[in-house]
Parts: sequence; C-alpha cells; structure tokens
Amino acid sequence: INPNENSCQTCPQGLKCNGTAKVVGRVQGSRWVVRGDKYELESCPDRYQRVNTEAAGNVALQHCLPCKSDEFIIDPNSHSCQRCPQGLICDGSSTVTVLVPGSEWEVWDYRYELVSCPSGYELMNTEKVGKDPVKQHCRRCDPVDQFIIDPNEHSCQRCPQGLKCDGTSFVIGIPGSKWVANGEIYELHSCPGGHARNSRLTDPLMEATKQHCLKCKEKEY
Repeated sequence: INPNENSCQTCPQGLKCNGTAKVVGRVQGSRWVVRGDKYELESCPDRYQRVNTEAAGNVALQHCLPCKSDEFIIDPNSHSCQRCPQGLICDGSSTVTVLVPGSEWEVWDYRYELVSCPSGYELMNTEKVGKDPVKQHCRRCDPVDQFIIDPNEHSCQRCPQGLKCDGTSFVIGIPGSKWVANGEIYELHSCPGGHARNSRLTDPLMEATKQHCLKCKEKEY
C-alpha cells in the first residue's frame, strides 16, 4: 500500500493483486477498505456471505462466499447463508417465494419463520418440526379423509365416519344431523329422526372418527 512504510502483504482470497497498491475485487459489488497496511473486506453484495478477517481468522482468507441456489441470506454483511425451508423457494439471495399461496413468513433475525398457513393446511413451524427451521412448511391435509379447523393452531384430523370432508374446516353430515367444533375435532350433537346417535357425548371413550348417525332398521325404533 505504501512502499516506503509497509511490507509486502499476501493478497486476500477475494482480491486480484498485481504487486502494487492497486487491487480489484473478484466479486463485483464487493467493497474493500484500507486499514493500516492491509485491505479489509467491508461489504458484499446480495447472494454472498461476507467472510472478513474476524470470520476467517486470517486476513488472506477474506472473500465474498456465494450462497448456493437452495440457500438464502438476509443480510450479506451480518448473516451467513442459510438452507432454504421446505415451504419456500430460494435462489441464494434475500428474495424468497412461498410454495403454498397464502402462507405467511416473517424474518426473524437471520432466518425466515413460518407464521401462518391457509385453509386446508397444517402449520409446521419450528415448534412442530423439532426446532429445525429447514423443515418448516404448510402440510396439506388429505382432501378426502381429513379436515382441519384452525390451520395455525390445530393438526390435520381424520374425518369422522358420519361426515364428508375436503381437507379444510368445511364438513357435511347427513341432513338433520348437527356437528359442533370442540377444540380440533368435531363432535356429533344430534341426529335426525330414525337414527341413533353414536357420539363422544354419549361415550367419552369413543374415537372421534367413529362418530355417526346410525340409521335404524325397518323393524327398529
């Protein structure tokens, strides 16, 4: 840098050197500043992780590390490249695309956190996937055999015998039957004439999936 005061220095990994004080960054948009007799990597552009002297432990190892196509980075100069969650589409930059339309994600420090899923999906956030942010996604409930009342609080439930389900909170029972949501399940409260009620209300130990209105036979009442 100064021939009359400094000694020759090893060229950092992220620079192109020619033996003089004139250097060029290997990554376009990277910014280097002179500190004493050395060059310090001050910032990197989007899609890159800054590996400065503090991170690399060696001035010569400073460089802008490119994030992979299945990664993202919120702040190139403060954070590291992070693996893309299952519920997002990443391209190595800070920009991500949701896989399920209507799902909502928020930036929490250096990562994305899934906070809401649309109807018909179960919220699989870090609390449900063993604290692993990579496994976050909106899990689709079976459109034939399951329902879910609150996507952000409940899990997908098997459809009771006496209902028709479509994977959302919308269910259909036989005409005249009454079903009421209780927590994350539906309970059969009443049946129309000519039917017997098989319900958790009469048998608390009954599996929720077995609830239905049993039609009486011709010689029964």
